Amino acid sequence: MVRFLLLFLLLIFGNAQADDSLQWKVEAKLSSSNVWQRQQVILSVEATTTDEFARLETQALDLSDFEVIELPYTALKSETEKNKRTIKVGWILFPLVAGRYEIELPKIYYRPSSGQRKKLKFPIKILNIKALPSYVPPTMPVGKVVIENSLDAGKYGRLHTTKTLTNWNIKVITNDVLPQTIPPVLNQIKKNSALEVLPETIKQITTKNFSGLKNSTHYQLPIKALKSGRLSLPELSIQFFDPQDNTLKKALSKSPIHWALNPYLQLFLAIVAFIIILLALFKAYKKINNYLKKQQNIRHAKNKIQQAKNTTELRDALKHYAQANGWQENTTLEQWLDNWQSQNRENNKIASVLEHLQSVQFEERSSYGIDDVKAGLSKSL
Repeated sequence: MVRFLLLFLLLIFGNAQADDSLQWKVEAKLSSSNVWQRQQVILSVEATTTDEFARLETQALDLSDFEVIELPYTALKSETEKNKRTIKVGWILFPLVAGRYEIELPKIYYRPSSGQRKKLKFPIKILNIKALPSYVPPTMPVGKVVIENSLDAGKYGRLHTTKTLTNWNIKVITNDVLPQTIPPVLNQIKKNSALEVLPETIKQITTKNFSGLKNSTHYQLPIKALKSGRLSLPELSIQFFDPQDNTLKKALSKSPIHWALNPYLQLFLAIVAFIIILLALFKAYKKINNYLKKQQNIRHAKNKIQQAKNTTELRDALKHYAQANGWQENTTLEQWLDNWQSQNRENNKIASVLEHLQSVQFEERSSYGIDDVKAGLSKSL
């Protein structure tokens, strides 16, 4: 019995020593101490500890003249020190009234994995709130706003059939913006005689963490084109105040360019397109066929040059070569050379060969014979 009691006391004493050896530190901070009205501020309490199971416990933060959004409890392992972890509690604050505020944190406790929890004390945080310029209305967002929109593809991509439903997808993304100030963008969409707009489907996605508040509103509008022509979708815009640049800005999203045609007009255009394609194919076929025929005639003329036994047959072969290229018939050698040079770069060598041909033809003294002329022509052509 005595041994059991001594062992029990030793275990308790050992745990107390281990608990005392745990290291931790804590701090409270504001993301900024000088902001505009309705500009996001993050108030956080962050503890770094070697206790793997330690927690921070806090009461609700109640501040008049502020919109307060509680952040989810966060626990992360340290990236630099493996035996440490960071635990956080905090709030997103949107000040509604200008002035100087002293923010007193609520009761916050550090609870280790064993032993008594410890009440934390922090100095009062000072926050200076600047009044927004008079040209910024109370309903204008303060932060970042982006608008995206797209249209589902039709049967032929950007071409739709009239009186057929398709979805117009609109996304409004806001960063660090008070949710109540995000305007309803669908008010900018007006019905007209060319477009029918059906009731929308809305999906809201909100992300809040120690980087800030992000809202994403997804609108899906079924629309139906009533007339042929370009879909008359309006541009969408939201004006906001950018607290980083201290200026008014406009988030603008141009409507995608899509077209609508009735089925009969689509059929007519399809037939016209088919005929145009057939004509283009026929024209291409004729060009290819003429080219192949021309190359065949040129090869035939070259063969005749090789087979020529005298100057008469050689002149006849050159005549066939001119016909294959579409030159004038019954041309002189000078004319034949001009036609050749008009289609090819100037070739002094072939001019020299033709001069030798004339010499051979008129039995002038020349070291060249018919075989030399044939060889020179074959090499040049």
